[in-house]
Amino acid sequence: MQPSLQKQNRYGWIDVAKGIAIILVVYRHVFEGLSRANLGTESFPILEDANIMFFSFRMPLFFMISGIFVASSLAKRGIGWFAFNKTGTILYPFLLWGCLQITLQFIMSKYTNADRSWISYFDLLVRPRRIDQFWYLYALFNVSMLFALLSHWFKLKAWQHVLLGVVLYAASGAITVYHIETGFVYDILHYYIFMALGSWIAQYIFRPEVEVWVKKTWVLLLLLPLFLYANYQFLMINNSHGSANHIEYYQPALYFIIAEIGGIFMLILSMQLNGTSVGKLFASIGRYSLQIYVMHVLVASLVRTVFSKIIGYTYVPALLFVCITLGMVIPMLVASIAQKKNWHWIFQWSFEKKPSTKMAVQ
Repeated sequence: MQPSLQKQNRYGWIDVAKGIAIILVVYRHVFEGLSRANLGTESFPILEDANIMFFSFRMPLFFMISGIFVASSLAKRGIGWFAFNKTGTILYPFLLWGCLQITLQFIMSKYTNADRSWISYFDLLVRPRRIDQFWYLYALFNVSMLFALLSHWFKLKAWQHVLLGVVLYAASGAITVYHIETGFVYDILHYYIFMALGSWIAQYIFRPEVEVWVKKTWVLLLLLPLFLYANYQFLMINNSHGSANHIEYYQPALYFIIAEIGGIFMLILSMQLNGTSVGKLFASIGRYSLQIYVMHVLVASLVRTVFSKIIGYTYVPALLFVCITLGMVIPMLVASIAQKKNWHWIFQWSFEKKPSTKMAVQ
């Protein structure tokens, strides 16, 4: 086996984890869209329960995945390349697709659930939580850059990043308890710990002896009851308070424990699925996680509108399935076409200088 193929197989579980996480993200946003459209989602409580349970770990999982490679990327390429890379691959699509989504929702306000105005462009940068799914990309960019700068300036080790993350996470808890408006700063404080933990986990998870251990079926089975119990408690407590966000906002210590249990379980599950037929399916989706993330709300909204307002079909389970499926498949097709046509600017911007024709011939 060639070294590049060996490396791809070894790290393939990262794409599996991304695939699982992005499916859960699309599920939530599609379900919330159906709910805001008043299509009768309350008649299907099991779908709402699933929506709440998935909410417990899916975003922390994304930050943990990013944290796994952040330190090695910095060490290999340096702070300059890291900053330009994150600007082109995270900040650029955030701004491009965020502005595009706001504009389309503003123009098509008669057919969408979103209440958009010119102030929404300001909110995208200052209060991104008000702009649907785009807060995550802004938070990922800010957390990544803060992690990189602190590593570069103060040479912080992984455990020191974790300690700092605990302090920042505690601050984010105080912000929600006392209802302090901090805009995008809250997400930096809240999610830094998960990227730091990903960086710390990376020190051990790629060791051959650890890889062998975590790929044993009994390890996953041992964690399964804990994973199910944690998410059951997340569901029950949130439901008792009538909010999917109660634990995250008002019991942050418990949320952190549940999120970590879910994140670690999913990482181990991804490692065990890697190379299987199911794992290959998740990985194929995970490789397009960014494209799906920036496009799925627009696509799902269009599909929902066509079915509910033009065709007149409103059966929630079927709409949920169709919107989720097309919300992933269409962005993947667009990304494939963009790659073949060399339209990379649609999803990312490269700051690397391309060789001239003369240099290419030489």
